[in-house]
Amino acid sequence: MFKRLFSAAVIFGAAAMAPPVQAQSQSCMPRTALIESLKNRYDENLTGGEL
Repeated sequence: MFKRLFSAAVIFGAAAMAPPVQAQSQSCMPRTALIESLKNRYDENLTGGEL
């Protein structure tokens, strides 16, 4: 009984902690604009990845 209750709590807890699907697919701005914004505002430089 305890194993089933614990398993159910873990599964539902993990599902509750997941971000909404809608938030995963939306971006606040295009990637190139974001990189430029960080570079201009905070003097950030891209060290890894590609433009």
